[in-house]
Amino acid sequence: MIVLGRIAAPHGVRGWIRVQALADDPDAWGRMPRWWLGAGGQWSPYALLGFRPQAGGGIAKLEGVDDRNCAGKLCGLYVATPREMAPAIGENECYWSDLVGLEENDSAIPEWQSNLLLNWRMGAWSANWTMRYIDGVTEVCSDFLDGSPNSLTNLGLCSSPNFDDNGLSKNSIGSTTYHNVQLGWTTELDGFGLDLTAGVRNLFDRDPPTCLSCSLNGFDVTTHELPGQFWYLRAGLRF
Repeated sequence: MIVLGRIAAPHGVRGWIRVQALADDPDAWGRMPRWWLGAGGQWSPYALLGFRPQAGGGIAKLEGVDDRNCAGKLCGLYVATPREMAPAIGENECYWSDLVGLEENDSAIPEWQSNLLLNWRMGAWSANWTMRYIDGVTEVCSDFLDGSPNSLTNLGLCSSPNFDDNGLSKNSIGSTTYHNVQLGWTTELDGFGLDLTAGVRNLFDRDPPTCLSCSLNGFDVTTHELPGQFWYLRAGLRF
């Protein structure tokens, strides 16, 4: 589903709703036969009876929503549409959801990312362990040498090569998991509070996966950690 907006408030007493835009071109929404309302992955279709674009979104009338009370119950729900029913877009345009799982322009939108945090404390001591998971993505495996013996495809660097048209080759960038650890100790010193913290980021020295389409150092700096471990020591004094 492609999220178009969010229902902000009732409008008037005849069941109209005010919609906050979360996507471009609200004018095109009024040409859709129905909207899907929901949250948390649960969607229900509503026939669209009317739509008036306004600054920041618009107001809409949905079938079965006939008074202010009914409209009020919809507040906070998202307005969405299946991808195949979304308004048409230009040749060089795309919906945000089309980029999920892809590496484009030195940036990626992994389908899955997660963080697991474990905390421990005993007396003056504390520790935490953070595990960060980044799902794999797919990139275009193509450059200005396409069609030559030195293209990425013909050098065997693409996981899904197309030898007939090198510009259609793809490459999979694998998933990555980083581990960060921190240890802390606190005490009282001459009436002041002293906090000492030591830790390391990227505990297992995991290198970021190679990105053939990225322009900086061969990896995506916006998605992954810099190569190498990062050790730190921090002291704090509480008055």
